[in-house]
Amino acid sequence: TYGGEVIIDGKFYAEHHDEIESLLRNEELRAREDNPISRIMSWNAKKGLDTLDIETTTDHLAQRLGHVLKKAYSGELQYNFSHENKVVRVSWHRD
Repeated sequence: TYGGEVIIDGKFYAEHHDEIESLLRNEELRAREDNPISRIMSWNAKKGLDTLDIETTTDHLAQRLGHVLKKAYSGELQYNFSHENKVVRVSWHRD
């Protein structure tokens, strides 16, 4: 099972997806140095919908990816925590 989900959408993502995806991959590598089990498990870009859906092994990595997006590109960032099973859903949007 996964620990976190990051949902990225909006026109800004559609226009800058290569740069955003590179930022996220680099952040995953930095996170692995801190915690070797921190990984992106799935990477699902939905063509035409301007959306990227990422599943991570840890809730911390999902939060970290959201934070780096907000820091680099502003936009709207939301965290939704499920306290029962320690899963976090991070949503980032910018038009």
